[in-house]
Amino acid sequence: MSNVWQLQEAKQRLSEVIRQVEAGYPQVITKNGRNVAVIVEYDGFQKMTGGPEPLSAFLARSAGEIDVDMDEYLETRRTDPERHAAMAEA
Repeated sequence: MSNVWQLQEAKQRLSEVIRQVEAGYPQVITKNGRNVAVIVEYDGFQKMTGGPEPLSAFLARSAGEIDVDMDEYLETRRTDPERHAAMAEA
């Protein structure tokens, strides 16, 4: 069985396409002769993309990439009521 499907055929035989994916075989979808999509098993997709990342982890990683000292920022950050009022007016 081929792992390349024309879009129309993939739509008509979606159950079979999914069975092949579940068996561990990624399936390629073509449209007008061009490869346009690949269907892979969800667990494999999670491994390829690293899975969902918590926002806190993203921010911590991003801060390191742009060389921001978060400890220093948090120590100098204004927390007085005037700051909150100014933000509310903006």
